[in-house]
Amino acid sequence: MTKINIYLDDERVTPKGFVRTYTVEETIKMIEENEVDILSLDNDLGFIGQPDKEGFQVIRWLEDRHNPNNPDHLPMSKCPPPEKIVPHTGNYERKMDMYRGIRNLQRWKWAEEDKEANDNQE
Repeated sequence: MTKINIYLDDERVTPKGFVRTYTVEETIKMIEENEVDILSLDNDLGFIGQPDKEGFQVIRWLEDRHNPNNPDHLPMSKCPPPEKIVPHTGNYERKMDMYRGIRNLQRWKWAEEDKEANDNQE
């Protein structure tokens, strides 16, 4: 499967080499259907007063999907999150929220890799 790059934004020009999405739902569908190399996220997508329509929700969806404390989580080795996630939003608070979510995903990935390495040594 060819990897794609996704650019979620409602206003900025799409960088070369990226597939453009405009909504959280469209972005999630692209992630579910493709292997993603780079995911670049805006937060404020023009849906004022609708936090469930913010780009941050993509990070929350990825966290829910891969959180090892969630009994229905998907192993990263079977369904990997994007290789690189880049918040490009001008919303400082949400950018920091996105970075916290990205750190969680990285931590869980490392923990899963450690567990697999230990299991293979036994």
